[in-house]
Amino acid sequence: LPVLITDRCGPAGDIVRHGDNGFVFSAGDVEALAGHLDALAADPALRARMAQRSREIIAGWDYATGVAGIKRALEMLEARR
Repeated sequence: LPVLITDRCGPAGDIVRHGDNGFVFSAGDVEALAGHLDALAADPALRARMAQRSREIIAGWDYATGVAGIKRALEMLEARR
């Protein structure tokens, strides 16, 4: 399905790609959320396209990939110290 997520959630930009398989909006921005909901409700083709992209994106994800990404992020943080 299309995904609606705030910019404060971890999957924003990784599993959820704005305009591709969903919408990322600023936390607390009720108008943006309403606008994205209206766009999805009004456009069955958009919902179908985003749903297909969500399936494609998540097909390449598993827990091992997620853990590897967290480990890389922690290594990068450690290297900055």
